[in-house]
This record gives sequence, C-alpha cells and structure tokens, in this order.
Amino acid sequence: MNTVVAATTPLNAWSVVLLAVFVAFASVRLIEWLARRRDLLDRPTWRSAHVTPTPRLGGVGIVAAVWAGTLLAPTSADSDARLTLLICASALALIGLVDDLRPLPPSIRLAAEVGTALAFAVTVAPTATVDLPGMALPLDGAVAIAVTALWIVAVVNAWNFIDGLDGLAAGVTVVAAVGVIAVSIGGSAALPAAVAGAAIGFLIWNRPRASIFMGDSGSLFLGFLIAGAWFVGSGSAPVPLVTTAIVIAPVLLDTGYTLIRRLLRGKNVMQAHHDHLYQVLARSGVSPWLIAIGYALAVGVSVVAARAYETADAVGQAGILVVYGAAFALFAAAVSLLPRWSRRRD
Repeated sequence: MNTVVAATTPLNAWSVVLLAVFVAFASVRLIEWLARRRDLLDRPTWRSAHVTPTPRLGGVGIVAAVWAGTLLAPTSADSDARLTLLICASALALIGLVDDLRPLPPSIRLAAEVGTALAFAVTVAPTATVDLPGMALPLDGAVAIAVTALWIVAVVNAWNFIDGLDGLAAGVTVVAAVGVIAVSIGGSAALPAAVAGAAIGFLIWNRPRASIFMGDSGSLFLGFLIAGAWFVGSGSAPVPLVTTAIVIAPVLLDTGYTLIRRLLRGKNVMQAHHDHLYQVLARSGVSPWLIAIGYALAVGVSVVAARAYETADAVGQAGILVVYGAAFALFAAAVSLLPRWSRRRD
C-alpha cells in the first residue's frame, strides 16, 4: 500500500477542506435556526446526554458541505467511483433524515443500509485482502462484494452508535478522514479532505455544549463515506481490510464490545440503550470534552499503528495486534469498573 498519490495536489486539497468547512459552518447554522423556528427538536429521554431540546438536522449541512468540497476537486481516475460512493451515501442520508423527522423501524433502516452498501459494492466491483500477520487472504468477485457491503454496514452502524455525545462523532470523523489519506492505496485525497472539512465546520456548532446534532442523516452519511473511501481509487489493487480496520478500531471496538456484552447478558441489541463505553464514562462524570478528545486521539494513535502495520513483518504485525487488543481490554475493564468506583466515592 502506498500513500495517496495524486490527482489532488496539497493546494487543491486545502481548497477542498476550506470550502467544506465554510459550507458546513454556514449551512448548519441556518439549519439550526430553521429547526428551532419549526420546533424540529430532539427532546431529552432517559438515554440522552443532553438536557435541553436541541435540533438534530445538522447532517443536512454535512452532506451539502461534502458535495461542495468534492465537486471543487479536479477530475481524476477515481471520479466515477467517488461519485458512486457519494450518491449511495446520500441516498442513505436521506433515509436517515426521514428517521430524524419521523422514526423508522430498525428493519427499514437496516434494509436501506444493506441496499445502498450492495449498490456501491456491485458498481465498484472491489477486490480486498484479509491481511493477517504473515498471510494475505485474497477476496474477489461475489465474496469481495459481500464482504465490502458487510464492512460498510458495520462501519455505518458503528458511526451511528458513536454519535451520542457532543463533539464525539464529528471529532473522530476528522481524524479518521486524515487516516484515509495517510493509509491509502492511491487515488485522489479530495473525498476524505471534503469529509474532514465538513466535520470541522459542523464541529464548531456541535462542540460541548452542542447547539445542534448531526442526527442519523449525518452519522449514516459519514460512516458510509469513511467505510467506502478506501475502495475509491483502489483500481485493481486489493484493499487490505485489517489495516483499514485498525485506523478506526476505537469506534469498531467500542461498538463490538458493547453489543457482545449485551448479548452475553441476554439483552436485545436492537433496543435503545446507553451501555457504550463513552456513555459509561459520561455517566461517571467524565467531561464530554475529555471523552471527545480522548477518542479522537485514540483514532490518531490507530492511524500511526495502521501505518506501522502495513510495513511491518509478520512478527511485528502480530505484536501490533496483541498490544492493541491488550490496551483496549484494559481500557474496557477500567471503564466498566468506573460506576462501582463512583458509587463507593459517593
């Protein structure tokens, strides 16, 4: 795997970022004003981190900003795949917007996620490898399409689940988008640059205490783009799935750990809950600022780990996975014990 090569020069990439920041900053503010006037507010429930009714349609501004930034970029070899990804992600964002305005059954949302993921995978016809230490299991044809769609659905849901605290999903997205550029097999940096810019522009209004949320329209859209970005510009080169998963491992591990824990306790994983590690931290009194910054830094460390993984030998790769897994296990154990420590202190 090589660092992004070029169709987008550094100057062009910064232009894309700045335009996306501006469009997100302006449009999200306008959407907030309109949502408050029409009383389109997310009212607090038992599982909410916020205490006052807050607009949740900021994802519309994020979508607009990513499109604006991407369209500014020059045409490149990956332009068709990039457009396909944007169209599929926007279609899912539209379903998310409907869900924000009038909640949909989980089955309808899941069907939309699977449908848009399959549409992208079938159109792009990706190839991939499961790059385990010392071996690479190639995937192509129908298997690659199925695995790609499954990967996208998994990341989309992980991004949706992580969007439960001010500044968290947006901050993680900024770093993850930089990770797509740093750990990539080639192609234009335009799309991840636009995603980073849109997330920054939105984050200005979503930082703790947030005046607006991205809603499902934003989290589903961003998750789809982060998941699919590695397949844009890959050409015939296979996408190494383990390396890409390392980049966003903090988000995936938080989601995976929480769902497995609920399954083992006999709880319904489809039911709304507040059992994610970041939610446990928030209920234990940790500042939303610290949680958001901590998760963003964790993704930053993951980007460095992914860069090391792609160049390491088999022993080094195994060591990176073991150390990473042990670090997450310690973090999860410590967070799980926090409520007990808090009760004893009180």
